[in-house]
Amino acid sequence: MDTPHKNFVELVEATKQDTLQSFFVGADASNVEYLLSLNTSNRPLRPHHVDWLAEMISRNEYHPTGQGITVLRGAVLGDGQHRLGGFRKVGFRPDFPLLVVTGADPRAGAAIDTGLKRSAADLMKFVFDRPEATGQTMAACRFYGLHVLNKSKLHKPTPQQLLEWYEILAPALKEVYAAPYAARIAAPVACALAESILAGNDRQRILLFTSRIASGADCADGSPELALRRFLDKAHGSLGGSDVQVIRYEKTAAALEYFLQGKPMARVIGKKTRS
Repeated sequence: MDTPHKNFVELVEATKQDTLQSFFVGADASNVEYLLSLNTSNRPLRPHHVDWLAEMISRNEYHPTGQGITVLRGAVLGDGQHRLGGFRKVGFRPDFPLLVVTGADPRAGAAIDTGLKRSAADLMKFVFDRPEATGQTMAACRFYGLHVLNKSKLHKPTPQQLLEWYEILAPALKEVYAAPYAARIAAPVACALAESILAGNDRQRILLFTSRIASGADCADGSPELALRRFLDKAHGSLGGSDVQVIRYEKTAAALEYFLQGKPMARVIGKKTRS
């Protein structure tokens, strides 16, 4: 993409005046590195977030939005360091249009981080180009943080915390929810399946297992997969909601491990987990 403003540096460095302006530039090496050179007073960079954004960019799943790269008056980067870091990590994308807003009041830097809070749904909406999976995705990430990472003291994690957990699970959850009928499976079940993918286990076998417990397809009457489906659908009324979720997670993880090892799943499906 040809840079619409040839005097990009001059435009940015002229932002000492109290005038907002916006324009597009390509995410090429010179523009990205120049903008990052203005990053003199931002909060610490989160490498994990940069890695996640870089992965999205490399898969062509990161798209232009109305959220611009913000340069404060005085030519100081106010917002966008992680996005710019993502483009640097993938080797830049000259054809990608970056919206740059210059001349912002320095007080805007605080508003970017502490202004109106976004909800978790706002942050995760359309994460897989499948908005119908947003609710399940949020629930799976919440379960992962509270019960797998043992962050249960948080009780009500912030949208940002959910997003951080999502960044860990995202590649695997995308595969899980792409399986037929996977939108039906409970959040802790999806979490167990995603963890197994992230652990480097056989993806095709995991997705076959996912499809079977989600739809019952290719499962004979009395098969372990159908028994597991019934167990996961069971109300377990004598237990609290959180305990039920943990039991579903543990039972799925145990059955999947046996499935991947070629062992009879009936050995673990009938066993009690913690109550």
